[in-house]
Amino acid sequence: MILLWNLIYLFLILLVSPYYILIKRTFSKGNYKLFDKLGMNLSFPLKKSRRIWIHAVSLGEVNLAVPIIESLKEKGEFEILVTSTTPTGLEIARKKLSDLCYVRPSPFDLTISVKRFFDNFKPNILILIEAELWPSLLTEAKKRNVPVIVANTRFGRRTEFFSRLMKFIIFRIINKVDKFLVQSERTKDFLKTLGVKEEKISVVGSLKADLSLPEFSHDYCIKKREEMGFFGKKIIVAGSTAEGEEKILLKALKKVRREDLLMIIAPRHPERFKKVENLIKSFGFKYQKKSNYKRNDIQILLLDTIGELPEFYAISDCAFVGGSLVKLGGHNFIEPIFYKKPVFLGQFIYNFRELSEIFLQRGCIKILKKERDIIEMLEGIGTQAQKEMGYLAFEILQKIKGAKERTVSEILKFLNQ
Repeated sequence: MILLWNLIYLFLILLVSPYYILIKRTFSKGNYKLFDKLGMNLSFPLKKSRRIWIHAVSLGEVNLAVPIIESLKEKGEFEILVTSTTPTGLEIARKKLSDLCYVRPSPFDLTISVKRFFDNFKPNILILIEAELWPSLLTEAKKRNVPVIVANTRFGRRTEFFSRLMKFIIFRIINKVDKFLVQSERTKDFLKTLGVKEEKISVVGSLKADLSLPEFSHDYCIKKREEMGFFGKKIIVAGSTAEGEEKILLKALKKVRREDLLMIIAPRHPERFKKVENLIKSFGFKYQKKSNYKRNDIQILLLDTIGELPEFYAISDCAFVGGSLVKLGGHNFIEPIFYKKPVFLGQFIYNFRELSEIFLQRGCIKILKKERDIIEMLEGIGTQAQKEMGYLAFEILQKIKGAKERTVSEILKFLNQ
């Protein structure tokens, strides 16, 4: 089976190689190197006997890994390797974690590539964030008796559907995992239907509630607004937006008669910055890009930089979190809640079913289903009702934390065996 998978995977690599080359040219900071992904030219000057490999596929998973790594470093002497697949994931990992661990592009899921990573780093444990279940990676870990933990395990609707259709094949893959740390009883029950033994599953909650985020004081936020010429503005941040969402938001904004309104748009993927800029131009809005911002009276700020989104959530009055007006399942809405901001989402939030239900039941996040809902959100920015949403959501967030420590505890159990 693994030989067949390697052949299929190699064929897929050859199929997408023109796009891969394009990405490599677009992101010229060394994020993507073919030799790195093949496991060549690896160098780890290992000094500690216990080594942990953490795979976090993209930006969101990298952010979830940060508090785990910080906690592990406090609790023991470990060498830690973080691998990520996407350019933004790698950039943020290098920015946040370079002083704590090694950061490398993830290997291709080819046996030859994966073997080189195992040979060079010699991990004592492999941690996969969420559900990155790659056959060659898991097979090689099993061959070397390296325990595998899947942290913050979740499955989207499509994954669940196809997993049930191909139960026999899926079981052969997931059976190589030693421990699933799941967000909810619902995910636990689903894994059991696939044949996973109950003792391999622990419900620890969502790591998203324990995100490690920078703190900004009230005075800092006021000063930042003044420096940027935003004082007196009512600010909405549209964070992690996806293809099609900016157009929906801009159409609604065009119908709102508020001179004090400022929308900050932060596309999820950097390669879309130019396309979103052209879209803003087509609507006739006064705008600037953050990369060359000069104080001016604008209606839209395009956040075309990486790593600044939390700061803009902090200075905002309201947040919309993208990937949810279109069928992508949504992105992490905990960040703006951490800053006590009212949060609005589209109706497609199946990536966050369990977590969103906690807040929806208390009415402290709102769902946007049609244009009228978006207009009402924009018209209501700065009202006491929206402010109360943010305060209540923050209170709930404090009550559901704790997944980080439970996850770290499970990792240490395996390392201490």
